[in-house]
Amino acid sequence: MKRALRLVAAGIGVAGLTLPSIAAAQSKCPVVRAALSEDKSALEGIAVTINSKGLLDATRYGVAGALRNAQDCALDSPKYGFDLYCDWSFESGEERKAEKQLDTMRRALDDCVPGVLEKKEPIQYSDQQLADFAEQYGRGFVERLKNLEVLDDYELTVELKNGDAVDIELDMTRDKKSGRISVNFNIYRY
Repeated sequence: MKRALRLVAAGIGVAGLTLPSIAAAQSKCPVVRAALSEDKSALEGIAVTINSKGLLDATRYGVAGALRNAQDCALDSPKYGFDLYCDWSFESGEERKAEKQLDTMRRALDDCVPGVLEKKEPIQYSDQQLADFAEQYGRGFVERLKNLEVLDDYELTVELKNGDAVDIELDMTRDKKSGRISVNFNIYRY
């Protein structure tokens, strides 16, 4: 009888350890999990809100997860394809802070997504590609592109059973002129 009680108690102890970790993962991921849901109605309630620090949180029904304290966020209606973009900006010399933000985001996303964010190789544009971009998008676009240094770049595409796909991108970039660093998160479903 005592052995059975110890086993039951041990099971309760293990369950007690497991449940908070599941709850913690869900609390970090309300927006990402909604975007990854087979049911498009799960996107309802996603918003960008101003928090008490005067920064932006991406929330679902008011619950902020890993996407907090951003300087800029943009949210596109899911009517034709859901898109959420947020960035965290750092001054020149704040590389460590930017790296910590990127690492925090990567670890949080590891708990949120059914896969691993893959590291991407930097894109090198040819002179011809840059000329084509200038013709199509204007010289200012090409100048911004040349001025942007990609320091780290990760992505994951998740194919949903309903035929939708969700792209998740996380990168860290530096403006070569100002030295400012941005950690950028983008999730879009199409």
